[in-house]
Amino acid sequence: PPVLNTAIPSGSGMSPTYGQHYLVVGDDSPYLFEVDAKFQVVKKTLIKDYPVNAQGRIDKKIKPDFEAMTPLVWNKQLWSMVIGSGSKPDLREYGYLLSYDGKQKIEFRLTNLYKQFFVAGGLTPTQTINIEGLTVDHQYMYFLNRGNSATNMIFRVKLSDMSDYLAGKVTQVAEVKKFDVKLPVIDKFEAGLSGSDYWPEARALVYTASVEATGDAYGDGAILGSFVGVIPLNQLREGQTLDLSRSAMPVMVNGKPVLTKIESIAFQKADEHEVRG
Repeated sequence: PPVLNTAIPSGSGMSPTYGQHYLVVGDDSPYLFEVDAKFQVVKKTLIKDYPVNAQGRIDKKIKPDFEAMTPLVWNKQLWSMVIGSGSKPDLREYGYLLSYDGKQKIEFRLTNLYKQFFVAGGLTPTQTINIEGLTVDHQYMYFLNRGNSATNMIFRVKLSDMSDYLAGKVTQVAEVKKFDVKLPVIDKFEAGLSGSDYWPEARALVYTASVEATGDAYGDGAILGSFVGVIPLNQLREGQTLDLSRSAMPVMVNGKPVLTKIESIAFQKADEHEVRG
């Protein structure tokens, strides 16, 4: 059953950790939260010291917009990689590596990488990047762009290139691949990618998406529904739009659509037939 947790102001990114615990990050919170199987907070780590209001939220004008996260093995160590969406220049173009042992924190800028995404995605000057999902497999890192300013796109970068970028060895990655996807439409608004996790046994991304009645990456709108679906990686092809509009499954409870923004997905168990999380 759904759990309401008022200790976390928002939950825009999520990944599994040891046992049945999860790590959660919010787009307007300065903390990385650890929650147990019942989604109660057992630990929180300050990512960066931002001023917050009485509800623990960072003001929208200055929020770093942490929209995506993924576990990452880097320099032979396990980290949580947390990134800003890029939907406002400079302010939302920072990322952090937080070691799983809680002892290390590395801040890095994503401005140059997001400029590469801007070019690869063919964005116009009035459009903005809005990265809301982040996933890694054994070879690549996938950045999911929510299609509410530009379109729904997946950017793929080699892990080896990303490792050099994070280490400051290069100022740009060698190559960005861009894949277009099409999602279901409700009341003339197309769903936007909002989160993902990797399903290794199926060689696929499992994604979340939600329909928000807004035409830009900054303003909020009414939530009209959310979806979950699977993207087999062998179906991603440059220059072709992958149509997910029929395979995406609406998120339902008691036979009714869930009218809230499903923002992330995290697995605990997986085999070749199903995932649970």
